[in-house]
Amino acid sequence: FAKLAHMAEEVCLKHAHLIVAISSVLKDELIARGVEEDRIVVTPNGVDVADFDSTRFAAAEQQELRKHYDIPLDAKVVTFVGTFGPWHGAEVFAEAVTELYNAYEEIFSGRKVHFMFLGDGSRRSDVEAILSDKKYQQCLSIPGLINQDDAPLHLAISDVLVAPHVRNKDGSRFIGSPTKLFEYLSAGKSVVASDIDQMSEVLSDSPMMSELDVGGACPDRATGIRVEPEDPKELAQAIKFLIDNDDWRETSGINARKLACEKYTWNHHVEHIIDQLNENRIKENNLPRKNLVLLFNCLHSKSGGGLNYLRAMLPLLAGAQDIEVHLCIHENQELDEVEALADQVTVHRVKSDEGFPGLHIYEQFDFSKLEKEIGADVTFSPANYGPLSSPNSIIMLRNSLSVGFLERRPMKILYWLALYAATVISIIRAKRVIVVSSYALHAASGGLTKIIRNRVSIIYHGVSDIFKPASSGLEREKFILTVSDIYVQKNLKNLILALDEVVKKRPDTKLLVVGRPIDSGYFQEVEHLISDLKLEGNVEFLGGVPQANLVALYQTCGVFAFPSLIETFGNPLVEAMRCGAPIVTSRTAAMPEVVGDAALLFEPDKPEQIAKSILDVLSDPALANDLSTKSLHRGADFSWKKAANKTISVIREAADSNV
Repeated sequence: FAKLAHMAEEVCLKHAHLIVAISSVLKDELIARGVEEDRIVVTPNGVDVADFDSTRFAAAEQQELRKHYDIPLDAKVVTFVGTFGPWHGAEVFAEAVTELYNAYEEIFSGRKVHFMFLGDGSRRSDVEAILSDKKYQQCLSIPGLINQDDAPLHLAISDVLVAPHVRNKDGSRFIGSPTKLFEYLSAGKSVVASDIDQMSEVLSDSPMMSELDVGGACPDRATGIRVEPEDPKELAQAIKFLIDNDDWRETSGINARKLACEKYTWNHHVEHIIDQLNENRIKENNLPRKNLVLLFNCLHSKSGGGLNYLRAMLPLLAGAQDIEVHLCIHENQELDEVEALADQVTVHRVKSDEGFPGLHIYEQFDFSKLEKEIGADVTFSPANYGPLSSPNSIIMLRNSLSVGFLERRPMKILYWLALYAATVISIIRAKRVIVVSSYALHAASGGLTKIIRNRVSIIYHGVSDIFKPASSGLEREKFILTVSDIYVQKNLKNLILALDEVVKKRPDTKLLVVGRPIDSGYFQEVEHLISDLKLEGNVEFLGGVPQANLVALYQTCGVFAFPSLIETFGNPLVEAMRCGAPIVTSRTAAMPEVVGDAALLFEPDKPEQIAKSILDVLSDPALANDLSTKSLHRGADFSWKKAANKTISVIREAADSNV
């Protein structure tokens, strides 16, 4: 039925509103067959980055799998995953193993390297024949097919991942999209891949082995090394380079994970299709292009994380082509970002009492006039509460109401009760709810979680690109750094008590505190405690510092301590991770969710545990280096661009929702 199948395909291609091509090669073929270019969207395959996140596997779990394959704990693991077929090049990898043995027999005899071939197919017998000599066996595993659910753990125990694809024998270009490559990248491992078709596009920032600066640092966006297809000798050279160069390999692995999260998720795949469908619908029906009118309600974004969120997200929301952004702020909020975006954002300045009651009264009684005046399709309030009369409102749960349980001062208790009531009513009224962590959802909504779960999106905050690791020559100092404005929930008193224990063993240790004393009463209690413990010479309050100075502190601190009792996210944790700081933090609230395995955890109400964690890091360079590496790896998962893309999707859902 070949002729009938061809006719059916031609009918589909002729009448389809949109044709999804997973590679530019396939798009070129479709155009050659007469398909109009504007009916084709190119969007490669993707990956579930959560499934393939190597940091979700505990060290014991990884060690157990190594033990299963009899792999020494200090051996570098080089892995191929895929079909042993005519295009995946498993036999080229096998030949590269023989090249490595001939040139570097000592890494085999010392069991310093292990090679894994995962998969099956017609060429498996060829691979086994190439590697049949007993001299390879103790450094080799060819287990055949494994369960797909087990693949992420196998990638997690690997150090280098190999994609040695070969050219089609008939000279044609390969039209597919390398899903396995995206899984490699998502695992956060350095990749060696053939310089061929879409693989070349994906790895365009990675150097060719023939052009590699073997003495230099890993380039900024390199995710591995490209090699000539069907060249086992060059493939062997690239593998050996990555085995020998830990910093280069680890940095490229961090870049790999970041690239997968930024460009190759299934969410990106679907978003490209939906965007093009909407574009084609507008063209086909000659519809006028109507921008979605967004009113960004930032009346409560005055300090700390709320202000940082506004500064990061506003330019990204303003950059969305089909969204007309209106910003509502208080007349006393001075933001350089607003002035810089004057041609992209319409600013509405409110004159009212700046306190909680005054702003809340304005939101509930006067805000609707502004909404009607500009014809707002969606109102987005990046706070726990917003105007209840808004027809399509989005709120963002980012403040933990559990702080109220820590208070004993009557006026503060009343404040938190009012905030709780406003939050509950806003959640019930909102069309969509954004939460900054799983913890934030349960902490703020309580019994409402089941009711609102279909309207909730978990969107982690991002981090500015200014936060990055130091240059290789910069050494870490032995001071403790903590960053947060000073409130009762930041738990600074217990950190001071822990410092007292640390100083008994390391008298010269200093604690640098970055943050403003927002709660003056609590700050006075902290100062009195420092005086009582005679720690004045060991504590320095820096107040608010410029971002460049803060980056330098993250880059040079001996340990970053974040002892907060209650956090829905914790932006300083992500900033510290992006700078590679060794981190100790609380085993409560959202902290474990944010840091993964990139920190030592302690009970925040036990100063002796805080002290022990700090001393462990300051006294053990190997532990500090391990935590620093894990910080960089974990920090690569967070970006404001990713947060903005997800937020824009929620905004569009709210505008179209009839819920």
